[in-house]
Amino acid sequence: MEDKSCSVQLQGGSRGREIAPSAGLHKSLESWPSPWILAPSTGQRLDWEVVFGRKAPVVLDLGAGEGSFSLAYSVRHPGKNIMAVERKAERARKAASRAQRLGLDHVKVLHCDIGYFLRCFVPPSSIWEIHLLFPDPWPKRRHAKRRLITPAFVSDVVLALLPGGFVRFVTDQAFYFEQAVEHFGRQKELQPEKEEVGSFPPSKFETIFLAQGLPVYRAIWRKIGGVLEQELPCALSGISVR
Repeated sequence: MEDKSCSVQLQGGSRGREIAPSAGLHKSLESWPSPWILAPSTGQRLDWEVVFGRKAPVVLDLGAGEGSFSLAYSVRHPGKNIMAVERKAERARKAASRAQRLGLDHVKVLHCDIGYFLRCFVPPSSIWEIHLLFPDPWPKRRHAKRRLITPAFVSDVVLALLPGGFVRFVTDQAFYFEQAVEHFGRQKELQPEKEEVGSFPPSKFETIFLAQGLPVYRAIWRKIGGVLEQELPCALSGISVR
């Protein structure tokens, strides 16, 4: 059954909030860096093997900014397909330019609203990792509805993840972390895990906050079932198993 919320026009959201590039911007993006991909038509899901030109575990960096985490992580993991999604066009363009300059063919960049992207473009049970790094906390109570982490969004995360895959959330805001723990904790299909120190490269904001001596809160939830990463067949994952 088609999700009616995915049938809106791509060039406009509520209160003028941009969901995905307008037709005019689409045309101008044709000459942008090669890691850039265009949003599919409404009602269409992305085919990851077509997007990346190979079959490998897909990692989503949602709210990727200028790509500091996506690019560093992709260098560590050449056997994974990295999809960086950013709502602000100029930041996304910079991420794509940097990926092209570094020759990272397994990194793709999409300019799109994060919630819309996850709900409308991502096939169910197709994602190995989702990284949510320092999303805008919208601390004022009247702005609470603008926060990314909501029960509906968390449900979309669970639907997108492969069994055995995980979602990772990092923030500098204690109240937002507590809300995220509450929302993700309600999902029976998710199990919390402890993040090992040094497992992931720091994002731009994480580097800034830690340098200032500010606290950073982090959590990982893994979808129950499936296999662990080290158990994935090498032919599928492109990951060396030692």
